[in-house]
Amino acid sequence: MTPNATAGNDASQLTELLYGIMNTSSRLITYCEMVIGPDTAQPVDLRYRLANQALFDLFGLPQEAVIGKTITEVNSPFQQTGIFTRLLEAAGKRQAASFEIFTTKRWFLTNVTPVLQGVIISFSDITHHKYTEQQNEQALQLLQRVLDASPYSIVYCSSEKDTDGQIIDFEYQMANKRVEDVIGIPPEDIVGVKMTTLFPGIRENPLFSLYVAVVETQQPQSLEWLLQLGSFNNWYLITAVPFGDGFVATIVDITRMKKLQIQLENTIKELKTSNEYLQHFAYIASHDLQEPLRKIQAFSGLMLTEYSHLVGDDGADILYRMKGAAQRMQNLIRDLLVYSRISTQPQSFERVPLHNVIDTVLDDLEIKIQEQDASVVVEALPVIEGDPVQLQQLFLNLVSNALKFVRPDQKPEIVISCHQIAADDLPLLLQSSQQAYYVISVQDNGIGFNQDYQERIFQLFHRLHNQNTYPGTGIGLAICKKAAENHGGTITARSAPGKGATFSVFLPKNIAND
Repeated sequence: MTPNATAGNDASQLTELLYGIMNTSSRLITYCEMVIGPDTAQPVDLRYRLANQALFDLFGLPQEAVIGKTITEVNSPFQQTGIFTRLLEAAGKRQAASFEIFTTKRWFLTNVTPVLQGVIISFSDITHHKYTEQQNEQALQLLQRVLDASPYSIVYCSSEKDTDGQIIDFEYQMANKRVEDVIGIPPEDIVGVKMTTLFPGIRENPLFSLYVAVVETQQPQSLEWLLQLGSFNNWYLITAVPFGDGFVATIVDITRMKKLQIQLENTIKELKTSNEYLQHFAYIASHDLQEPLRKIQAFSGLMLTEYSHLVGDDGADILYRMKGAAQRMQNLIRDLLVYSRISTQPQSFERVPLHNVIDTVLDDLEIKIQEQDASVVVEALPVIEGDPVQLQQLFLNLVSNALKFVRPDQKPEIVISCHQIAADDLPLLLQSSQQAYYVISVQDNGIGFNQDYQERIFQLFHRLHNQNTYPGTGIGLAICKKAAENHGGTITARSAPGKGATFSVFLPKNIAND
């Protein structure tokens, strides 16, 4: 065999080996020689000299239809103007280049490497990667829109650590539009910015410690934070939850709520002071005011007994009126004291059998019940949690009214009953409550009243009848209402003129009955 034949065999074997290596790659690989133009030293085309099977499969052509032909001669995706121009440009500079191209609905990462009188061009299919990248981008855009639609400020920060693994800073990675409402800076201007750059001295702030704790413990935490930044001087509720090596924080402006809270605290202080004044007044009323009244009653009674013959009938009438006025004043002060105590003193709740309360009330009214030959029927009553003194005052007023508001020739008939009430049947005021309720009814056969007055009769000093016909202070039902409300309930009335009345007391069914 001649040397030329041997060299030819070696070259053929080398080419075959090169083809074998190229075909083992999933990339599209080709070696192209530059076609230099006659009037320029720059390439005007590229001629295929070697290529692997993956390239032929993409073109849909056999090897002999490609090898030896130029790019412009072969109908392929690389004839697209943009791709062809970039390949010529890379070949002409004789420098390695890398760029992405899109063709036939597929993305390729193109690497161009100058070799001999041409270039090796490899194409890596990155279509899946690009679609995933696009999907991620779309997901980020969707997330950004969702965040921007939130009424609250939301940020995502990654952590920055030192060589010992300690968190020394945070960097803003994402923020919604509402952030500008908090710090006065558009969200795009804080993304990529360090927290310590935006807020110098933040490391000494409890908020920074909270963020560090969230990342290190991987547990959510919240903090009320007063932000003083330029013209901003607002309160925020910040809730941070761990996310990766950072956190996501939701920032809610609670400035208005904090101002209301301060106002409420001030109001509570004022109410406390007012209650102390009321309690002081109650002390004065129970001692200093009632003593002169008792003397007026005593002296007027003494004058009627000992000196009525000296003052005559007209004088005696005046003394009777004076004594009656003093008694009414004393009754008024007594009822005001009761209302004041119920309104201002804290409740001391305990287990209260309502049967015992009603028994005490009936004992207190025993003489009046006997005088009027009244019938009082008491059905089964529950045990509740309550203040026994307030409950006794409540039912004492209701039963007293049932005995009072009857025709002179009528025997009072009173029925006291109880049943548990469905939530839908509760008064509107209680329907939002999650508790079960009892309704204790006090029903009578008295003179009744117009239903139009069902709300007004519970107002302080409101009376429906003349003092001479049905004496009273106009405070009793107001005391009933306040006592019921103190127990988490309420009271209503149902009546008609001449048809009697039913007063319904709604009280929570609670632990005392479990």
